[in-house]
Amino acid sequence: MKYFDAEQIKIMGERIKNARIKSGLTQREFADELGVTSEMVIRIEKGKSACKTDHIFVLCQLFNISSDYLLSGKKLQKEEIANSKLDNMIDNLLLDVDEFEKDKIFRIIQLMLEKQPS
Repeated sequence: MKYFDAEQIKIMGERIKNARIKSGLTQREFADELGVTSEMVIRIEKGKSACKTDHIFVLCQLFNISSDYLLSGKKLQKEEIANSKLDNMIDNLLLDVDEFEKDKIFRIIQLMLEKQPS
């Protein structure tokens, strides 16, 4: 089953290249982040190869873009972007926190939200 046609793959490659350049990463640095070769990055950016699905999350995190934008060109509204950035910050902060501590943090947040005036 083919998910994207050649033109869509080419457009996604251009979006990835633009995001990489905007972030200041070289193709080599980008390849290292994805765990692929520089040649593969070149093929992706030129639209010769599709980006693997498991790399899309890494791309979005690395370049701070949404998967909607990467796959369809749809830009998120400012509020959605702010929420996405907050979610990413929270996820990064919680990377080294064990499940018990995460549970305590979420309960505190839940209590704070319940006490907010409606």
